Amino acid sequence: MKRFEFRLARLKRVRIVREEIARGTWQEAEALARTALDRVEGSRSQLEGSLDFLRQLQESGVLEAQQVLNARRSIELQENSHRILTERARQARAAADEARKSWESARSELEGLERLEKKAQKRFLLNEEREESKNADQLAMERAARKKFKQRKIA
Repeated sequence: MKRFEFRLARLKRVRIVREEIARGTWQEAEALARTALDRVEGSRSQLEGSLDFLRQLQESGVLEAQQVLNARRSIELQENSHRILTERARQARAAADEARKSWESARSELEGLERLEKKAQKRFLLNEEREESKNADQLAMERAARKKFKQRKIA
């Protein structure tokens, strides 16, 4: 019996590597997007803390101009930082989504080849079974013919 060989095996190996690289790229981009989102959340928390501090100053009744100005300046810096981090997080999410699409494309190409391989393997096995059946039938006919020949010789 011959061994099954998929004609597109080399292409399949290339697509497996391509899919693994795309998956790794997506996972890295996804991790960066999550980290960026965590930074945004940290920035938001820090900004809320600064706003709370300013409210406490204002509610205390004793206001020092320099303290309020420093708190306001700190809040403005944090707001700018928060906007920048939010934009970076949006860009990181977009990059992760793009990498996911690329990975899904590579995965679907690989799955298509795997389906082709399964079909080819089924055809191969079916042909092998037909060949074996044909050989078995041929052997049976040859035995029957020999048996008939021996019976004629004896008679």
